Amino acid sequence: MVIEMSGFIYLWFDRKYKRYYIGAHWGTENDGYICSSPWMKRSYAKRPSDFRRKIIKSDINTRDEMYMLEMNYLSMIKETEIKPHKTNPRYYNLNIKNNNIWHRYDADIKTVGQKISASKKGKPDKRTTSLSEIGKKISIAKKGKPLTEAHRKALAAVPRKPHTEEWKTANSERLKQQWADGTRKSYGPMSEEHKKKIAAGNKGKIRIDVTNYKISHSKKYLITNMNGSTIEVHGLKKYAADNNIPYVTLFKASQKGHSVAKYDIYEVKVL
Repeated sequence: MVIEMSGFIYLWFDRKYKRYYIGAHWGTENDGYICSSPWMKRSYAKRPSDFRRKIIKSDINTRDEMYMLEMNYLSMIKETEIKPHKTNPRYYNLNIKNNNIWHRYDADIKTVGQKISASKKGKPDKRTTSLSEIGKKISIAKKGKPLTEAHRKALAAVPRKPHTEEWKTANSERLKQQWADGTRKSYGPMSEEHKKKIAAGNKGKIRIDVTNYKISHSKKYLITNMNGSTIEVHGLKKYAADNNIPYVTLFKASQKGHSVAKYDIYEVKVL
């Protein structure tokens, strides 16, 4: 039995928070698809009985038409009705656009596919390379170029000058002289006189709390949680340590602009 698929535009409503979600799907209305929003899917998984879906437009014949219609509905949403512009947003949609990328359209898929196929034509498939061959290439890359026989003989011919007893005696006298004239110094414990000089030089100076200085002069970040609340922090390392979050995870989120759903973080932005 062949199932006829088509496109449709849908609208979800969360009656607990009075919040909506607009989306499009290519398939059937009863194939179990929920939405593409991780935020809404988490809420739906916890409270499925609070959500109601309404089909706005059905029986759409092509993907092109489906995404164009979706964009029309998304354009009706105001920026002030989504995060992070609003603490309690009206929509689960985080963007009022449908990420209109090339692979959504059949014509573009064929065009790009043909280009990829043409670029690979005539080239050997790298996946057929054996593991032993790959290992040899890595080994050579790490070790560098192997020495030729002529190079080995040239290195072997270089005379090595051993340390004679005469050289050892002269070197010992040279080191003793350096210790005597202060060229070489021993950095052992400070003398009382040295300590008094340092104390006199620091007298009257304001001591800086290094810990607080580092925090106050570190970068400022704005962290937005999934519920829309925000917090301004000085330095990610201290915030990560205080909240038991890996620092690298927060740093990558601030650089790449993605969310950290595991720790309920929607966005980390440098101020």
